[in-house]
Amino acid sequence: MFVLFGPPGAGKSTLGSALAHKLQLPFFDIDILKEEKTGKPCHILWQELGDVKYRELETSIVQALKPGIIACGGGTVLNPQNLAHLQTLGQMVYLMCPLEVLVDRYFSKPRAMLQTKEQLKVLIEQRIPIYEKIPAIRIDSSQFIGDQIKNILTLYI
Repeated sequence: MFVLFGPPGAGKSTLGSALAHKLQLPFFDIDILKEEKTGKPCHILWQELGDVKYRELETSIVQALKPGIIACGGGTVLNPQNLAHLQTLGQMVYLMCPLEVLVDRYFSKPRAMLQTKEQLKVLIEQRIPIYEKIPAIRIDSSQFIGDQIKNILTLYI
């Protein structure tokens, strides 16, 4: 079981889905679970609920998760309660990625909070020190997805 975390645009959902398929394990994407629970996309949810209520919804979903392959939202692990539960569900995997790649990926689809590259850069710079303190396998998520899976399995086994 693996829990994927990292900045927005790092590829948690894409890698998580591929890894779950390869290992034949259930896949839980926290952002998709929020959307399924409310019937609204995350970027609309965040605008309507505000950050506090949005994070409360996220925590309720995290607390109900079972082991499998889990793709966190970019801010999910910032909540100590979420992090503690996620650490019981599987090996933490930190997806690292160059800023330029994150920016391209982030702005390729509708997102919740950020409208400019500068906002994304500031958010990432704030979160990286927190991400780096979490004991985890570290993976360069700018690599080909097959290489990412191979690296995770090699480092874990």
